[in-house]
Amino acid sequence: MRLKSSLNGLAVVAASAAAVLAIPVGPASALVDYTVTSGGGTNAVTATNVGNLVFEDTYLGPFGTPGNPSMTCTTLSADGSVNPGGHAFTPTSPDPVTVTDAAGQVTPVSGDLSGCTNAVVGPVTLTPSGTWKLGLSSKSGNGGTGYLSGVQVHLYGEAGGETCQADAIGTLKGAYDGTTGRLTIDASYEGLVLKNVTSSNPSAPSPLCNVVGIYEDDPATGSGIVQLTPAPSIS
Repeated sequence: MRLKSSLNGLAVVAASAAAVLAIPVGPASALVDYTVTSGGGTNAVTATNVGNLVFEDTYLGPFGTPGNPSMTCTTLSADGSVNPGGHAFTPTSPDPVTVTDAAGQVTPVSGDLSGCTNAVVGPVTLTPSGTWKLGLSSKSGNGGTGYLSGVQVHLYGEAGGETCQADAIGTLKGAYDGTTGRLTIDASYEGLVLKNVTSSNPSAPSPLCNVVGIYEDDPATGSGIVQLTPAPSIS
């Protein structure tokens, strides 16, 4: 009697397991919060600037605080691509946010940022690298608010025979308008951090960087407008 009951129980468990395995999974069951449509019939985009782009060390206070070191660039020209179709919202935490379901990406390389200067050093070189992934965290009409993660920019400047260099790494936040293709960077979001702060003089702790005001692990952010062409739309 016990053996028969046990066998019946096993049959019920096996049937339940089979039913669970039969549930469809994959893209059809994935959460879709917004849909991206390529502009101009192509998935390729170019990223350029509208006005100056600014990277700023914000250790002394919010963006624009007097004394904050900043680097201003007059020109951006980078290639990227759009990932058409449905996407899930990017979570807004933890900081810095990492985009896993990218609506699109930009892959800037050496020379894509130019005309860069610092008030103390003068001309500086900003070398971007990596894949910068864009994902929305909320939708509003043909656009929304989102994050650009995977940002990597190497900063280099020299003065008086000394050099200062560092890496700005992390995430930028912005508002995207699918009608114009413009991503307006939110300067209040300090999603970047300065790493690998070094000088040409190994006997001193980055003297030129100290003069400029850039230190290891300082927070940083960006400001400006990035134009995506042709403009991807959001629905």
